[in-house]
Amino acid sequence: MTSRKGGLLFAFLLIAYSLLLITGCARTVTQIIPSGAEMVVEATMLGTVETSANRYFMVLSSTSGYKVQLPLPQPGGTRDELLEPGTTPIYGSQEAYYSTYYSTWSGYIIAEPAGYFLVRGPFVFGATATREVLSTTAASGNSLRFTFRLDQIFGSTVPDVIYFDLVTVPWPDGGEKLPADHLQMSNYVSKVAGTELTIVDDSDSAAPPALDIARVVIKIQ
Repeated sequence: MTSRKGGLLFAFLLIAYSLLLITGCARTVTQIIPSGAEMVVEATMLGTVETSANRYFMVLSSTSGYKVQLPLPQPGGTRDELLEPGTTPIYGSQEAYYSTYYSTWSGYIIAEPAGYFLVRGPFVFGATATREVLSTTAASGNSLRFTFRLDQIFGSTVPDVIYFDLVTVPWPDGGEKLPADHLQMSNYVSKVAGTELTIVDDSDSAAPPALDIARVVIKIQ
């Protein structure tokens, strides 16, 4: 009789221990949040996009402290142009541009007459950055539309939060390339797949319609 009771007790303890293991394992399961692989961008101007007379930049960074040249008036009364790294500014020095701006960028996309081009950092004074073709189709109508893989800008380590700004710049031959408009708030987006962000930008009366940003839609997929 004692042996039978002992067997029943052992069986009960074995079942209880098994249930404990099962419930314990269930508690340690974590949900995997899928990361997106691409960013889709649509930026709409108040007027028709004109890449022959202007340039359109999207600057991206992994840090909230990144800096980009802004429309006038600029802090400290400067007249810093928005140029591609390696270009000599009319005022100031390339070294100052790298230390203040380019070193804080992870990369950028530029829209020009030949299409859309992506340039990945890091940007170091004296080193040549390489352009990568995103599309040879020029922008048309009121909108810029392009898609790129996140690893094209950030490499294998894509940050959880991506910071960005869109800047429009008149592009006079031989003249200053001073920004006309940019997104008038701190902008960032999660890398989680399915994330969608819409930014409605206030009209800038000083910017021509082709350079006045109206809306930007960002999708991570």
